Amino acid sequence: MKIPNSELVGRIIREKLKETGVVRSQQELGSIVQKELEKVDSSFHITPERARRIAIEVPDVKVTIETRKSESDKPEKCPACNGDLKTLYAKNLDEEKIQVGFMCEGCGYHGDVEEFMPMRYIFMITRD
Repeated sequence: MKIPNSELVGRIIREKLKETGVVRSQQELGSIVQKELEKVDSSFHITPERARRIAIEVPDVKVTIETRKSESDKPEKCPACNGDLKTLYAKNLDEEKIQVGFMCEGCGYHGDVEEFMPMRYIFMITRD
């Protein structure tokens, strides 16, 4: 089993998204990339999680992250790209500053104080 470099994977992701337009899950993206990698070298292997992390870094790829409620603690790092999370605040009617959510400046992930667990990743090309 060989691990393909990020540049090759990114190129495959970009090409396949140009063809399909949209991929509606991390698993589907991983499957598409794996099939293309096997055409290059049958010993290449990639996980859907690694394909997602590489897709986040491809300039012409937009990744939308749908979230759901969770009972677990708010994540310390971005669950999509492992980047730092910035806390978002608003003022209530009493002019008190309260936390309303958080976001990752690296990949665009955002969640609110209750609904932050990634549920689905959607990948699309932003331009040709």
